[in-house]
Amino acid sequence: MSGIFISYRREDSAGYTGRLYDHLSRHFGRERVFMDIDAISPGQDFTAVINRNVTACDALIAVIGKSWLTCKDAQGRRRVDDPQDFVRIEVAAALDRRISVIPVLVGGAGMPREQDLPDAIALLARRQAIEISDTRFQQDCQRLIAVLDNLVTGVEGGTHKDAGVHTPVRKMEDISGQWVAEDPGLSFDGHCYPMRFTFKVLGTRVLGTMAYHITGETKIVDGRIEGDSLSFTTTHAYVLGADSEGHPYTFEFLGRISGDKIAFVRQGDRPGLVFKRALDEFTAKRVRS
Repeated sequence: MSGIFISYRREDSAGYTGRLYDHLSRHFGRERVFMDIDAISPGQDFTAVINRNVTACDALIAVIGKSWLTCKDAQGRRRVDDPQDFVRIEVAAALDRRISVIPVLVGGAGMPREQDLPDAIALLARRQAIEISDTRFQQDCQRLIAVLDNLVTGVEGGTHKDAGVHTPVRKMEDISGQWVAEDPGLSFDGHCYPMRFTFKVLGTRVLGTMAYHITGETKIVDGRIEGDSLSFTTTHAYVLGADSEGHPYTFEFLGRISGDKIAFVRQGDRPGLVFKRALDEFTAKRVRS
């Protein structure tokens, strides 16, 4: 999905966001504007789904109202301080993947200060904001759209997408075959071992395997490709000792494809294991026979 991801808090800015969504949808097409977690089906990993949708977008709009920073949970804690907070996950994913993030200030809100934000999204404070006021809503929305026209793939001069207009889409990359990352950001016993991938693309689905010295070969799960964006997970069992049981953990891979290279960001999910780092970045290259 190339397009725009709108991040917001319902209790903070639902009314403004709904109007903004309508304006953006009329201009870019509804299929290019992702707004709500209602699209996540029961049983799905919401963090993985959010990351996948954010990564596949060209820009993220962070709608910030007066209570965006101070909204609290049932225990009276700021929601933004919770690592599982949807809004925090969305903004952090975009910042980590170097996707354009545009703060949109509504209802007279000011920009959060860097020192008031958790480290995971502190860089949001450095992004140039656009203010949308009640009295200039139409004009301010047009100013935002003008910025987005230069970011969203397939939009030429703000062309509206409807049934009679063909909007170009991002070319699907062909990654089928063998790939290897000589330095995947993991080392054991003082050695760095390569990580090998085999991909098979079926439409937007990606099947295949990942092989590594410690884990052996494992299947790729929930593989998806959208234009130059690739995402998948792998699940493993790590044994802590000779008599220990295997402890399951998951790697999440998010990649940007550029010819014969894929720039990956990888994150693990078990903080007690040696595999866990905040984010590992590495590059895999296509193996030519």
